[in-house]
Amino acid sequence: MRKQLLSIAESPLKPVEEEVQLLAKLVSDNYDDVEMRTSYIDLTLQVVVEQPFKIPFVAATVVVLNGMNRGEEAVALILTKAAEETERKVALGEWREVKLLLKFLGSLQGLLNDEGVWPVLSELFERAVDLQTASSEDVSSHKTKTVKDFG
Repeated sequence: MRKQLLSIAESPLKPVEEEVQLLAKLVSDNYDDVEMRTSYIDLTLQVVVEQPFKIPFVAATVVVLNGMNRGEEAVALILTKAAEETERKVALGEWREVKLLLKFLGSLQGLLNDEGVWPVLSELFERAVDLQTASSEDVSSHKTKTVKDFG
């Protein structure tokens, strides 16, 4: 399982859809193996942060897993752990990891209740716009003062 998840979407000889399906089935079939289940959940979040180009593929395994036997339980654990990890990274100010975890959660939007992660992303976008606008105003007022000082 570890090898399959770490190498997902790397081989041009294997269709990604097949890899996703096989990995999800492996996790579903072995859900009662606590070590494998824990390893899958931890490794999923590790790949999201360490190999961000694989986020869509890792998210696809989670979505496919959701439709399989005991998959909803596994997905609930993944979502819980991803949310906890996101909160922890926010508290630590590790914004790159926060961005990647939010991208992963956004990829799982269809599995989330109500509006899911979109309100968080909207709020972040609004704050970024406000900060950008305030920063632009500070720069232009600073330039105006500088011009007047020389005039």
